[in-house]
Amino acid sequence: MTDEEWNSIMDVNLRGVFLCSQIAGREMIKRKQGKIVNISSNISQVLQPGRGIYAISKAGVSHLTKVMALEWALIIFM
Repeated sequence: MTDEEWNSIMDVNLRGVFLCSQIAGREMIKRKQGKIVNISSNISQVLQPGRGIYAISKAGVSHLTKVMALEWALIIFM
């Protein structure tokens, strides 16, 4: 895997979710309500040869979604 391949997969699968969620999250926080549904993959939990970077990026999406839900709920309900 090259640096370029790593960056490309992470940019699309993880950074893209992060940036889109930030845009939606700003409005949710203003309105004190909302929902974001991010799509991950079962490969984030099940290992397959040759799919490492994809699996890592999808595991990141799963964890990022949980962290944002917790942190933004604290902001909204404080």
